Amino acid sequence: MAVRAPSVPSFLGSTVVPSRRQLAEDKARGRVYCVVVRKRWFSRRAVFLHIEFFLLAAACLAAGWWQVTRALSGNGLSWFYSAEWPGFALIAIYGWWHLIHEDPEVLKARKQKPPEWDAPEGVPNGVPDGMSDV
Repeated sequence: MAVRAPSVPSFLGSTVVPSRRQLAEDKARGRVYCVVVRKRWFSRRAVFLHIEFFLLAAACLAAGWWQVTRALSGNGLSWFYSAEWPGFALIAIYGWWHLIHEDPEVLKARKQKPPEWDAPEGVPNGVPDGMSDV
């Protein structure tokens, strides 16, 4: 029996939605986790996050190395900066990891406007009477 690769999202296009039969076959073979992981790590958003992280972390480490060379040539303040830039790279790692593992439903809920921001009933355009002149 030939082994078929699990359904995965395309690299830079829209995600490929597997059929129910494909999901059932993948689940029977234990591949659902594999599909979820690939969807998370190779979606369009994730690929851009990977590229952004790589560029940001590389720039921080390069700046840290530059500050080490300045500190060794006699600039005392550069000792602090030579430790600070790798710290920024660690912050980039944390942010990248958090954004990759963020749940899409939580992201959508966070971006929606809370209902209490809506204008109260009877107030046109959310401006009470007599306040439009201010």
